[in-house]
Amino acid sequence: MHAFHPRPNALIAVVGAICTLIAGCQPSNQADPQIEIARLRETVAEKEREIEARSATITELQTRVAAAVGLDQKRLSYLFVPDRVVIDSLSGGIDEDDKPGDEGVVVYVKPIDRHGDALKAAGEIHVQLFDLANPPEQSLVGELRMPVEKAADFWYGQFLTSHYTLKCPWKSGFPAHNEITIRVTFVNLFPPRVLTAQAVANVKLPS
Repeated sequence: MHAFHPRPNALIAVVGAICTLIAGCQPSNQADPQIEIARLRETVAEKEREIEARSATITELQTRVAAAVGLDQKRLSYLFVPDRVVIDSLSGGIDEDDKPGDEGVVVYVKPIDRHGDALKAAGEIHVQLFDLANPPEQSLVGELRMPVEKAADFWYGQFLTSHYTLKCPWKSGFPAHNEITIRVTFVNLFPPRVLTAQAVANVKLPS
C-alpha cells in the first residue's frame, strides 16, 4: 500500500485554517485608552455645541424680553453683565479632614464683564468634575448645582479678589487619577446668557 503524501497546497490550506482558528480563540485587545479619551472629548464637544445652540435661543429671548420692558439694544449695552466666565487658577483639590487624599475640588468662579472686571452677577452655577482617563460612562466624578437664590451666599469679594467659592465633592469615593477637568456653566439671570469655562487641576489621592 502506498503512503499518503498530502499535496503542498493542501497542507498550506490546512495550516492556514488552523492558524485562523487559533487567532479567533485569542482574547481581543482591550480598548485603547487614547481612543476612549478621544471619544469622551467628542462627547464634551457635542455638549458644547448643544450649549451654544441653547445660548443662541436665549439671546433671541433676551431681545424679546428687552423689547417688552422698553430696553433697546443700545440701552442693554449700558448694563454691566457677564461677557464670559473664568475658573481661577487657584482652583484645585481641597483637604479639610486632615486625612490622606482630597475630598473634592474647590472652584473659584469669576463672571467677567466686557471691560475685564469681575462682576457679582446673579445666576445659576453648575460645576462638573471629569476624570477623562476613565471610560466615558465613568468620567463624571463630581457635580454641584448652585441655584440662583443661593449663589450670593458663596460670593467672596475683597481687594484684588472677587469670585464665587464652590466646593464640589466626589460623587462616590476618590477618582482613579489625579488630573481632573473642571467644567463650569454659568446661567446669568438677566439678561439671560449661558457662559461656560473649562480648566484642569491636579488633586491629591490616598497613597
